[in-house]
Amino acid sequence: LEDAERAFGRALQRAQRVADHSGVARVLSNFGALYLESEATDRARQYFLDALGVARGCGDVRNQIRILTNAGVVAMQVGDLDGSQDFLKRARRIAKEIAWREGLELLAPHVERLRRRLES
Repeated sequence: LEDAERAFGRALQRAQRVADHSGVARVLSNFGALYLESEATDRARQYFLDALGVARGCGDVRNQIRILTNAGVVAMQVGDLDGSQDFLKRARRIAKEIAWREGLELLAPHVERLRRRLES
């Protein structure tokens, strides 16, 4: 975990130094994924929300879809099914608006998992 944190920290500094806002959003999202994997859900959620703000600010809509999907997964993992549904619906709406098939495919298993959880 510490090695990954250091590597992501260096990548974040590089992206910030060259004002690569999409890169900053990707690195923040990578931090979120790292913490989600290590079950540090509060940290994961915060990194995903920070990444979402940056991605929105620079107009990186595909990254927004990925980040919203990951935020939905975090919410589902902690039992916030309404929050998860909101994130996933937002991701789906954007993916449909830009007709991004891969984004819809990325969402599909999480939407299905949420549907099953809501029905149980």
